[in-house]
Amino acid sequence: MDVTLPWETLNAVNLMLLEEPPDSKSPSLKPPIRCS
Repeated sequence: MDVTLPWETLNAVNLMLLEEPPDSKSPSLKPPIRCS
């Protein structure tokens, strides 16, 4: 995925990552982004 996404999209992805198990195929999305 492109890392130049709006923070709203990143937050939405974070919520999905928190609910779903981390995908080993997407290591770049594994670490949750804490911007709060």
